[in-house]
Amino acid sequence: MIAFTIPMEPVGKNDLHRRRKGGAVYKTDAARRFHEAVAAFGLKARRSAGLAIIDNPVEVEIRVFFASERPDGDGPVQIVLDALQLSRASTNPAACRTGAGIYRNDRQVVRYMVERGIDRKRPRVEVRIAPAGELFDLGTLLRGAQSAWEAAHEPAPPLRAGKDEEAPA
Repeated sequence: MIAFTIPMEPVGKNDLHRRRKGGAVYKTDAARRFHEAVAAFGLKARRSAGLAIIDNPVEVEIRVFFASERPDGDGPVQIVLDALQLSRASTNPAACRTGAGIYRNDRQVVRYMVERGIDRKRPRVEVRIAPAGELFDLGTLLRGAQSAWEAAHEPAPPLRAGKDEEAPA
């Protein structure tokens, strides 16, 4: 398993892309910087762990901590998954991509989970990657989801009759 933290403000969905007057879409500077940071921290973590590029299916856990409640939690996900791939060179500079090389292509990601939180003092993104079947135990996840649903949908306690009222029969 590889785990690392990107100690910077995650990029929200509304800050990922902009449209030029002619209609072409481009990645914003903030999104580009975030992508490069994810790739750099991911590459450092892969090298520190002494791991080669993973060729098999993987699972990814992404914990996103924003400085405010405004951004959507799913905004950084696409950038994180893309930045963990192998770098791509191209004769077209716009098509070049810096990557951590943890896996070859984000199509290898068979399961991912995203948690969103607020940390006004330390916005960040925490990432864990493991071969499929090692990070998430689906049975445990389903039992946890069922417990959370049951806790949120507990039946209301019975109404108690007041002093002067009779309890319903």
